[in-house]
Amino acid sequence: MKITKEQLRALLGFVAKTADEEISCQTCEDQLSRFAEAQLTGDGVPGALQAIQKHLEICPECTEELEYICEALNDDLCD
Repeated sequence: MKITKEQLRALLGFVAKTADEEISCQTCEDQLSRFAEAQLTGDGVPGALQAIQKHLEICPECTEELEYICEALNDDLCD
């Protein structure tokens, strides 16, 4: 299977965003409600949820789950 230059750039972009210690999707999903609440209050993301924010930068599945939570809350401020 051949990889295109565009796919390679995307992959390297994801690798560049990773940290030495990453959280799992399960850990992220367990905290998404708290993260959404922090986003909705406009107070910013507290330090305890910084790992969630980092995970969302590289995980489209968890980002999609956050969007569902925001829809359930009937609010688009989670962007």
